Amino acid sequence: MVALPPRCKSPGVSFLVELQYSISFWDVGYSYEVGQTTAGDWIGVRTQSEFEYNP
Repeated sequence: MVALPPRCKSPGVSFLVELQYSISFWDVGYSYEVGQTTAGDWIGVRTQSEFEYNP
């Protein structure tokens, strides 16, 4: 898990807290970006990736 410095800036939105993390397995991976806006709301995005396992 990687925590970014407070008050990171994204286009059009300011975040008090922003977290980015990912989990990967042999054939699937998930990435999450979660942030708290200056209004106190929590928003997030989940991305799923699928891989062809080839040892």
